[in-house]
Amino acid sequence: MRLDSLQQDVMKTKTAHQALLYLIIGGAVSIGEWVGFYILHYIYHLHYVLASLIMFVCASACGIVLYRKFVFGASTLHIGAEVVAIYAINLIGIGLNTLILWICVDFCGIEAMIAKILASGIVAFYGFFARKVLIYKQGYKEC
Repeated sequence: MRLDSLQQDVMKTKTAHQALLYLIIGGAVSIGEWVGFYILHYIYHLHYVLASLIMFVCASACGIVLYRKFVFGASTLHIGAEVVAIYAINLIGIGLNTLILWICVDFCGIEAMIAKILASGIVAFYGFFARKVLIYKQGYKEC
């Protein structure tokens, strides 16, 4: 009974540590995504949805490498299954990101940059929990 409680405490601490690392690394990746979005949309005048899609793909590629290396470690899944699962999560994420951005800009009248930041924040929560529950639930393995 006591061991089970200790195990739960360790898992809570580990999850909190992973969430903090995810927030720090994700914050850095997001800043890069937002700068790229700003440049593509406001300087090169790409449509905000296209600029968002391009930068989401770039940020996701960086995130895959950084989250695996520094936050979650290698999954216990076969590497091919892990990559497919990550891309499935990212595909849903890009859909959510685009939908939130579109609703905010076209229906709520929110400035595109503010909407992009809002969408990124919402999708970041989804991304962490989806990875934690679906891919890295078995624990941490060194890469």
